[in-house]
Amino acid sequence: MANDDNTALRFSPELWALIQKLWAKDEKKSFARAAQEAAVQMQCAVPTKATVTQRARREGWEKGVSASANTSIPVKDASSKPKRKSNRTHAPETDAFHTDAEIEAAAACDSLLKALTDKQRTFVLEYLIDLNGMSAYMRAFKTTNKASAAALGSRMLNNANVKACIQSKIDERAARTETDADRIVLEWRAMATADPNEICEYRRVCCRYCYGLEHRYQYTPVEMDEARDRHDEDRKKTLLATDDKVDIGEFDEKGGLGFNETFDPNPECPECFGEGVGQAFFKDTRKLSQAARSLYAGVKIGKEGLEVKIHSKDSALDALARHNQMFVDRHEVALTSFDPVELEARFGKTMDAARKRQDEIRAERGLSD
Repeated sequence: MANDDNTALRFSPELWALIQKLWAKDEKKSFARAAQEAAVQMQCAVPTKATVTQRARREGWEKGVSASANTSIPVKDASSKPKRKSNRTHAPETDAFHTDAEIEAAAACDSLLKALTDKQRTFVLEYLIDLNGMSAYMRAFKTTNKASAAALGSRMLNNANVKACIQSKIDERAARTETDADRIVLEWRAMATADPNEICEYRRVCCRYCYGLEHRYQYTPVEMDEARDRHDEDRKKTLLATDDKVDIGEFDEKGGLGFNETFDPNPECPECFGEGVGQAFFKDTRKLSQAARSLYAGVKIGKEGLEVKIHSKDSALDALARHNQMFVDRHEVALTSFDPVELEARFGKTMDAARKRQDEIRAERGLSD
């Protein structure tokens, strides 16, 4: 239980209050749905269904009772009573609480699985791994014949009991992982509306001469020290290498210190003429909004440098549009009408030859009327 308490502490009290409010005012709303809607409104991470369920049970949430009217239920101290040994198997604490509907669904799924034959049960369990009938049949029955496995796997999937058990297992998995249709649509919407500039930006920033003294080359502190050290070294070498002790002079600080590549270009710069130079800036992914996190797909570091990956906004928009039936696929069918006389003129000879050949074959085989 301590792990779940620590998980709950990562979310703000305002988020928990909003989740409880959304759940309490709707008789049909589940904990997972309330958590998703609250997280979207507050632009934050979504608590898992198990975390919300345990908090609700601990605080005694009730339908129709707001957060302000709710009173917390004290948690019993487990150390007050000695623990007794038991032979019963307990599920992990993250799955300790389930709704009645989930318990009934799990029981129904188990009964469907038990009703199958051993071969069917093995096939179902293998099919749930990748939802591929041919691969499942090959793994289940240790065969390498793909054609046979494809045919027999398809036949197995058409079995009514197998089909019902697979669908029940898929529904149970969706409820357990909270990947229902609404959650997927919310992810699509987040990807479609996210601003890529939250992840990376291309900016026009100041050049080295924009803000230097008299618009001369400007250094950062480290660059200034390194340039000074190189100058002093060259000065010593020159003095030692020449007989007449030629001195190249003191170090020229040029435009001085203070260069900052994040500054905007100086409109009066005579070098870049106010256009600056182009730079790519990558944001700290720990600070992305929920929508930007949905769009972000990771980074790749290779020979060419750093590559930031993002999911396709076009694909998300296309999926949303199709979900909302905004696209109507139209297929043009050309219908041409022919006159019977024209048809006879075009195909009469061919049809007569075919009929004649058919009569000859029937006569050869003794099938003539």
